[in-house]
Amino acid sequence: MTASDRATLDLTGASNRPRSYRKRPVLITAMLLTPSNHDDVMAWVGEPTAYRHVDGRLRIATLEGDMVATDGDFIIRGIAGESYPCKPDIFQASYELAINPRTGKDDPDAITGAGLVDAPTPDQGNVSDDTQERD
Repeated sequence: MTASDRATLDLTGASNRPRSYRKRPVLITAMLLTPSNHDDVMAWVGEPTAYRHVDGRLRIATLEGDMVATDGDFIIRGIAGESYPCKPDIFQASYELAINPRTGKDDPDAITGAGLVDAPTPDQGNVSDDTQERD
């Protein structure tokens, strides 16, 4: 399989039988919603996307409609800048803390801005053979 084969999603036959797909490694930013940080989360997500409903719970406007976030949920900012809540069990099963290999710390701005996350190896698919860490 060549790098160009991995870069293009093959949808041949996708409609007539189940096929296996692997989710590409992506880097997201997230905040844990707690009773004391609703205002911080609303400021981070931005109004009018996030607002406090009359019932006191945080609501986030998404492409799928308003979603309710409760304390203990993670609020995720996705790869397209969209925000949405995620239950803690799903979050913990799907994500791990991204550490900047240069500093040994989690620094979302440095990691996302400089592309400092570890790239999967070519045999894991979804990346080209010439993937290199950027400065």
